Parts: sequence; C-alpha cells; structure tokens
Amino acid sequence: MLSRTIARLHKDYVTYRNDGVPFPLESVIAWYVLLALQEQRTIRGNIMEMGVEHGGTAFLGTVALREDEHIDLIDLKKSPRFAKVAERLPTALASRVHFHECSTRAPELAEIAKQLFRFVHIDAGHSKQDVLDDIGRFAGCVAPDGILCLDDVFEIRWPGVTEAIFEAIPSTGLVPFLLVNRKLYLAHKDMAGVYRDMLVAALPEIEVFGNMRHWTEEMLGGVTLIWKQALRTTDLNLLLPSTA
Repeated sequence: MLSRTIARLHKDYVTYRNDGVPFPLESVIAWYVLLALQEQRTIRGNIMEMGVEHGGTAFLGTVALREDEHIDLIDLKKSPRFAKVAERLPTALASRVHFHECSTRAPELAEIAKQLFRFVHIDAGHSKQDVLDDIGRFAGCVAPDGILCLDDVFEIRWPGVTEAIFEAIPSTGLVPFLLVNRKLYLAHKDMAGVYRDMLVAALPEIEVFGNMRHWTEEMLGGVTLIWKQALRTTDLNLLLPSTA
C-alpha cells in the first residue's frame, strides 16, 4: 500500500533529521507520494538537488534511495546543520550522498549535467537569470520517466522565478502535472499524464492525512493537478502510526 511506503520513508527521515519536517505538510506528503509512486512503478535512477541549505528536501530524497542509487547535492557550502544530520547516516548510505560545494554554473558539474536522474529539484539562486541558467543546464537531466521539481513558483518574494519558468519551460519538452504550495512538478509530456493519473488514483489513500481539495488547471502546456490540503493536524508523526 502507498501509505505503508510513505510511513516507511517518514520513519527513516525522522531517524536522521528529527527536528521537524522541512516545509508545509502538504508539500512533504507530495514528495513522499511521488517518491513512493516511483518505487511502486519501479522507476529507478539517481536524484539531484541544487540549493541544499539545511538539507530538508535533500534528506527526503536520501531516504528514498535504493542500494544502487546516489544523490548529487549542489550548494555553495555545506551548512553546519546539514553536516550534523549527515553524521547520523549509516556509512553505506552516507557514501551515496555526493555533495558538490560549488555554484550550479561551475565547470566541474559538466559531467553531472550530462546524466539522467529520476528526480531533479531546482532550488538554488532565485533571480530570473539564476533560474533560467539552472533550467537551461539541468532540465535535460530529467530521465524519460523522471520528475523535475521547481521551487517558489508564484511566490511574491521571488517574481523572477516564475518569470524564468514561464520563459524557459516551453522549450524543455517538460510540462507540469502537479502544483502544491509553491512547488511545481513537471515531467516529459507522455509521463506527465501518467503521474497525474496515479496521483488522482492515490487520493483516497492519501486522504488519511487529511481532506484534500483538488482540481486541474491548464498550465504551460500541461493539465496540472492542484492540491489544497485541509489537515486535521500539523504533526505527521501522529498520523503515520495508524497506517504502518
């Protein structure tokens, strides 16, 4: 069951990063659900994130790794908070967390930019040019059955992010299939519908975490599922035991 996989991912996550979830609960559940659906469909591959900061989403991706997968993390520096959590990882898992302390424009990332990943998270610089550069360099890293997650879409503090996304995405071959709390999820056109349909089919099971309002909107060439979650509690730990 999907909820069992979500419960397992969350249990592993809080084992290492036990200072709370990294962003609003509906967004955390979206990550868990998408990673669980990839596992359910046996979608394999490495994960990449740029803009790591304290490692909230980085560790969400880390606990979803299979034994033959790794995660590439890109940030200008490794924060003390991230380093502290990373110390808790088992040696075998820690060896598959590859941290690159550099700009997303750095020449040393040239080989990584040629690879394909099942999940790519762009959350680095938030100026229009930063986002244009990151999409231009890394959107091509999304595997045919992979996902691209873009952060802070429609965020009033970062208008350049939205401008860059609407300018750059049409030429990538990726289309949105999910929008949850300022995070936009995209996939190649043939897979975007698959992910959206899987999410809709999973809604009855996901609603164990709270009532989920949802509808679709046309956006950037894709039919995009919008989630608005009315949660019974803000503590995911209180919800998961009943699904384990």
